[in-house]
Amino acid sequence: MIWGRSLRRLQLVETGLLRQVNARSSPKLHNLKLHDGRVEVADVAFLEAGSGLAKMGVPLDEILDQSEVVQDLIVKVTTQFEGVFAKYFWDEFESAGYPENKIDQVLEQVEQLSKLAHTVVTASLRQEFQKLADTYSEKARK
Repeated sequence: MIWGRSLRRLQLVETGLLRQVNARSSPKLHNLKLHDGRVEVADVAFLEAGSGLAKMGVPLDEILDQSEVVQDLIVKVTTQFEGVFAKYFWDEFESAGYPENKIDQVLEQVEQLSKLAHTVVTASLRQEFQKLADTYSEKARK
């Protein structure tokens, strides 16, 4: 994994993130790594999302807890798509003895599957959040 951004110790102390990450030994914090006294994030999007939640008033500990939960769910979703990949693409490739001339094709299939999974997950989240907004809107109007 390529780690995208490293935060200075001062930024971490100011945000309380260093204390929180140091206090956790959970391997489930897949998106955060401690390295030489710095916290590194896998993708700046994780940092931006966490920062956005913090600005909304969500406590840092809750943000880290939710990050773990979401990461576990994402692993399950990815595993579902991996099953499709294995059944319809990899098993045939494996049965054929891993032909070298098909490696690029298999890698392209992984990339295509990744894009499709991203589309499905994004659309599903959009639907579920619309339902959430509708539910709370209805409650507020009562």
